[in-house]
Amino acid sequence: MGHMVLKRAKKGGTITYLLVFALGFLLAVGLFLEYHSIFESTPTGHVIKNTPALAGTTRAETSMVAISERTEKGVIGKVIVEIADGKDSVLVDIHPFIEPEMQNAVRMAAQYAKTYTNRNMENKTVIYRFVVDKNTILIGGPSAGPAMAVATIAAIEGKEIKADAIVTGELRADGTIGSVGSVLEKAEAAGLNNFSLFLIPKGQGEIIYYEKEEISKIFFGIGIWRTILVPKKLNLESYALEQWNLQVKEAETMDDVLDELLLG
Repeated sequence: MGHMVLKRAKKGGTITYLLVFALGFLLAVGLFLEYHSIFESTPTGHVIKNTPALAGTTRAETSMVAISERTEKGVIGKVIVEIADGKDSVLVDIHPFIEPEMQNAVRMAAQYAKTYTNRNMENKTVIYRFVVDKNTILIGGPSAGPAMAVATIAAIEGKEIKADAIVTGELRADGTIGSVGSVLEKAEAAGLNNFSLFLIPKGQGEIIYYEKEEISKIFFGIGIWRTILVPKKLNLESYALEQWNLQVKEAETMDDVLDELLLG
């Protein structure tokens, strides 16, 4: 079949052949550029070339909270950020492996931090490492975004982070904090690990949960029981303070998070 097409091109379909070739070339170039933008380019925010370049190697770390797939309970880990000399890029230690959603959160955190600090990072590489439970082989989700951004900003500006504070939420491009799941389980993990402050997305201070309740009816003299789920409301701020002496605060933007977590 391919041989017949080539013959037709030689007999007068030269224009068609050239058009097909041109379209194929443009498609190949498009795929290359897409690949380059996904795997090679790094979100840097606004590159400020007239500001002093960041000197030397800097490092910062902060705690993060996630949900274990195995136990479905909250677990505490650490995110470590190191900024070193090298190509303007973002690198992630792949042990443990991270899901695509987590990769997007890493890139968003780096982009936000570079834009926020307004520093020249053209010749710097931002490296992210995660310290988690030894049984964890995969981490995912966007909820560590604010924690990563805080650590990146601290590394760039040489600031310290409160050791007894922790945050969860999805970092959005505009700097707002989006809602995430399992805030009650994460609050429990923070409380049991002696944190004094837990920041959560705005609007998630009141939790709707469900309790099992048995109801019975008599039908033609026969008792019939069934179990239903009844919605209940829980004020996380008062519950966490009572249960674990943990202060829970809502954060609407990264400014709220930085005000609470950064020292100096």
